[in-house]
Amino acid sequence: PVVLAGILPHPVNADFGGSATSGSFDDGGAGGSFSNASTNGSTVSATYTPAASFTGPVTITFTTNNPDGPCPAASSSVILTVNAVGT
Repeated sequence: PVVLAGILPHPVNADFGGSATSGSFDDGGAGGSFSNASTNGSTVSATYTPAASFTGPVTITFTTNNPDGPCPAASSSVILTVNAVGT
């Protein structure tokens, strides 16, 4: 897991291939947001900001689109741990 303590918002990146042409990030309903999304070739980048006052683990999942062809959509996940920042 990646531990975030005061490193917010946090950049996230993913690569796709095959017949996929795009994809999207999701935080599994943790209430965070993704901004500044961009695609450069087969790399998608965005900035993730957890929900206000959120602490604990959050699973960030990238899922490709599902174009015509023999392969289904693909996904990959990473767990980020958001720690409270001392005051």
